[in-house]
Amino acid sequence: MPCNKSKVVKEAIIFTQNEFKKMTKTEQVCHLLKQGEEVLSREESNYSVTLYMLSGFFVEVWYE
Repeated sequence: MPCNKSKVVKEAIIFTQNEFKKMTKTEQVCHLLKQGEEVLSREESNYSVTLYMLSGFFVEVWYE
């Protein structure tokens, strides 16, 4: 899943959770990996779950 740099929100811009939800999944992942701060990781059944802090709200990513 390549990240299109033109669609990733720039560092200086703070956005809301609603604006994040309006992004495509690809845009969300790219922005999260670039700008998010990893808070913790845990194992849940067959998944690895990582919690990120991003612009004042939290995002959970479930990896299989």
